[in-house]
Amino acid sequence: MTDTTRLEITLAASNAKPVPGSASWNRHRGGPGELLAWLETQLGLLAEAPSQVDRIAEYAKALDAAPEASFSESLAADRWGTAAELLARRAELRLGGWDGVTTDGMPALVAGLAGVAAPVAPDESDRLDRALAALDEGRTLPEHEVVLGEPEALWPPRWRRVLARLRMVEAPAPTPAAAAGGALGRAERQILDGNPAALWPDGSLAWVSARSDFAACEAIAAFLAREPARLPETV
Repeated sequence: MTDTTRLEITLAASNAKPVPGSASWNRHRGGPGELLAWLETQLGLLAEAPSQVDRIAEYAKALDAAPEASFSESLAADRWGTAAELLARRAELRLGGWDGVTTDGMPALVAGLAGVAAPVAPDESDRLDRALAALDEGRTLPEHEVVLGEPEALWPPRWRRVLARLRMVEAPAPTPAAAAGGALGRAERQILDGNPAALWPDGSLAWVSARSDFAACEAIAAFLAREPARLPETV
């Protein structure tokens, strides 16, 4: 056993289950939420978060105070959906470094959000700022090491300020897990090498996710064109 806490964090939280027999003592795996919760626990900042329903309802009331904003018609047509979408966009903008101030050349949507009162319930950026403030006050973290699944430069700017205060450890180079001869193995190696090429599914690769509908249609068309004789029996 070790007293050093190891946090293996990826930008997209993984739902992978622990491998039987692997070490799990003092080890945390997950996404930014897992890392932030650990920080708040160690710094004495952990608090019960309000439900997303309450946050959306609160923000919808705040949006009513901007009747001339570019999103006012959308709010009138779909109050809940618009409030939820704008709340999510506001959170992303703040993680990206936006301070809520209106500036010249700012998109109309962002300018409209700047004129809306901030939600009372803290968002991810507020929680990160509190963690930084606690560290600045002299609170300390236990021995730890953070292993990121992606380069630090890919993280939002507000997160990078926090990561700079943590003990970062370089992640080991990933290794393909599937056999080299199958489609799954070829897909893994293409991703790791950064050299994408045509890929044909077989029994080893049963499910593929695309970044867009267009990419998915292109892939399906390529699959079908490869075996035209099977088109009559294809659904």
